[in-house]
Amino acid sequence: MTTLLRHLVALLLVTATSLPAATLLYDGFNYTAGQNLIGQVNPGNGNTWTLVGSDTTHSTIASGGLTYATLQQTAGRVQLASFSGSTRDAGLAFTGSGTDIYCSFLLRLDDVASMSTAFQSLTRVVVSGTAGIGVAIRRNSSDTTKFDLGIHKRANTGAAVTDARIQALSTGTPHFIVVKYESGPGTGDDLMKIWVNPPAGLLGIATEPAATFSSNTGTDTTVTWNSFELYPPNQVTGFFDEVRVATTWAEVTVPTVTQATPAITTQPANQSACSGGTATFSVTATGGSLGYSWARRGTGWGNAWSFSGGGGLFRGSSTGNNFGGGTCNTFSSALDINSPSGNALGMYCGSGTPASAIRTFTALTPGEVVGVDFDNGNVDTGKRVGFSLQTSSGTDLLQFYFLGGQANYKYHDGTERDTGIGFQRTGLRVRFVLGANNTYTLIVTPCGGATRHYFGSYPAGSVARLRVFNENTTGGSNNDIFVNNFLVGGYTDEADNYTGSGSWAGSDVGDQPLTVGNGAGSYVTPTLAFPADNGAQYRVLVFNGLGALASSTATLTVNQAATANAGPDQTVLPTVTSVTLAGSAGGGATGGTWSGGAGTFSPNANTLTASYTPTAGEKAARTLTLTLSSTGQVSPCGPATDTMTITFNTPPVANNRTGTVAQGGSATLAIIGGKFAPTDADGDSLTVSAVQHPSANGATVTTDGTNVTVNYAAVPGFTGADTFTYTVSDAYGGTDTKTVTVTVTAGNAPSLNIVSPPQLVNNEFVVGFAGIPGYTYTVQDSTNSPTGPWSFLTNLTAGANGLFQLVVTNDPPAAARYFRTIVP
Repeated sequence: MTTLLRHLVALLLVTATSLPAATLLYDGFNYTAGQNLIGQVNPGNGNTWTLVGSDTTHSTIASGGLTYATLQQTAGRVQLASFSGSTRDAGLAFTGSGTDIYCSFLLRLDDVASMSTAFQSLTRVVVSGTAGIGVAIRRNSSDTTKFDLGIHKRANTGAAVTDARIQALSTGTPHFIVVKYESGPGTGDDLMKIWVNPPAGLLGIATEPAATFSSNTGTDTTVTWNSFELYPPNQVTGFFDEVRVATTWAEVTVPTVTQATPAITTQPANQSACSGGTATFSVTATGGSLGYSWARRGTGWGNAWSFSGGGGLFRGSSTGNNFGGGTCNTFSSALDINSPSGNALGMYCGSGTPASAIRTFTALTPGEVVGVDFDNGNVDTGKRVGFSLQTSSGTDLLQFYFLGGQANYKYHDGTERDTGIGFQRTGLRVRFVLGANNTYTLIVTPCGGATRHYFGSYPAGSVARLRVFNENTTGGSNNDIFVNNFLVGGYTDEADNYTGSGSWAGSDVGDQPLTVGNGAGSYVTPTLAFPADNGAQYRVLVFNGLGALASSTATLTVNQAATANAGPDQTVLPTVTSVTLAGSAGGGATGGTWSGGAGTFSPNANTLTASYTPTAGEKAARTLTLTLSSTGQVSPCGPATDTMTITFNTPPVANNRTGTVAQGGSATLAIIGGKFAPTDADGDSLTVSAVQHPSANGATVTTDGTNVTVNYAAVPGFTGADTFTYTVSDAYGGTDTKTVTVTVTAGNAPSLNIVSPPQLVNNEFVVGFAGIPGYTYTVQDSTNSPTGPWSFLTNLTAGANGLFQLVVTNDPPAAARYFRTIVP
């Protein structure tokens, strides 16, 4: 049966009638809330929970299952009985099998203040009525809100064995506990293992991770497993849930979604794009709960390697430190550690001061992965060679190394721990997966060997530095160490990024994660430029809780976008025979084609500077738009287009004109009408589209499109000649600009155009004036003197002969009266 099918069966246990072969027992306690656990029938094997002992107070069923990470669970749970006295409670039989066995369950204790500080049984797996592997529990002696766990190889023989790693567990939160009984070949060497809160990424994997704690203390058990027993400790409140008994790690840690090591199924492909556009790179991968970090190759990390201590750095083949032994090609082809065709980054020592290379980066966050391919040669006794993850100030948080004189590789999270992996001459692949709250998973794969997992927590702090070290004092190539294929969050680097065989100190090569648009299976570039982005390379780091994998490199080809310029718009006379065009094409274009007209292009439409002969209809339509489209650009760049407009038009003709204004006064002068009206050969309607403001001598000049008004209020003391310009326009862009000359008369100046002096006729004053035919004049009078002051009387228009007459009626005659005109 496949692992996927076994997981599916485990998910459906509440209705299943049988269990997968590797699963001996499962109960999610999805029974009726409020009932006793005793008497409940397990739906997986049909057996009944029975009383163990003779107590009358028992655990009951509660609603709402306990949860932990991605562990599969159902809706019920067991509320532990809380009482003083014997703690025997309930047992459930199953059909036993095999020698090695796993058991897992969820436990949440809410109050342990009254609990004993001596170990009491919590659970055990029974062998034909004889106590087998067990988990014991006690209140922590230093903190009444915490509890400790212990383990028994044989629960009714000897004291429980414990360790600091399984002590001081918090109340009020679910803990996932896995135990294993592992048979040894001899007598008294069977091993009991316990895992407390393994990371979600390790649930359901095929190979068990390193245990939180293990011990072979105690009496071996004869293994024919056939019953699980639950013992609520005295005077404690809490809940118990999700018990599983099986012969594999995967069957007792069944996740809701199975997570596997990342694997890339479709690598990012090379892309072609056009300048001014974008490109999209994509990757497809399997593994579950995947993260993605894209990088543009060759950007460096923003920080170079630094070196200190004795010895030095170099670049070369890591086969140089294994006495001519075998090579390794199981990781990543030519980029391998210990590959004869590849290079690695080497470090030698040989003095009393350890060699150390350090590189800093932006602090990592939970979920990110640090990976190093590592290969060591000989190691002096008591000396270490390896690497560490540090805070920005240089405090070690996590380390991986080989300690000379020891049998196995070590890792250090505040406490030195043994991996169980013996000395390697062909290298290892090491991954630290950073979890929440300073937890981690360590994944180690020896070249050609099985992957092993370890988990725990490290001191508070953020990982922001990588340190590679070699403490050997013995020189020679066989004591060198090599590193390669760095994966540090989204930062990557490998030896092939370096040139030559010299020191890599001071080098800032490799890739750093992109800061915009990152984090998904596809990445869209910013707007591309040519040639700056042409040839850029991209790759992605795919990661999850079980490791990280860098994709292959994809190359971006950026072709230059085409440009087209149809030249300026042109206005020509309707009588024109042809129009010379001024097109141009550039960028990625090699030419262009004209379109849009019914006339003819000479010599042809593919000539950028062709002559265009319009049709009579196009001239009559007054405007024509032609389009220039580029040609010769490289895909995926499309053609560029631009347009120009030909206007067939005869511009209007305006006239200079004059006017008179009284000092400090204003006048409105007709432009589109009258003697000075402009003309248009095409018969177009005309407007005054602009005026010069202010006038040459500071007057305010405005227009309503037909007339122009000039006002000297802003310069009340000015008299004499003044000028300003006005512009007349038609609807097709034709214009003409002319000048208005204004005579500004003094405020007391007499009239200069009286042709017959004032006469009293029939008791009415009659005055004759000469002016410009058709123009209107303002008439003023004064009863004081010929120099004013003047008062407005009326406006009069000159006749065809330029003469006009003022008759003052209904006005008692004054002793003397004076008249003048001031504004034509």
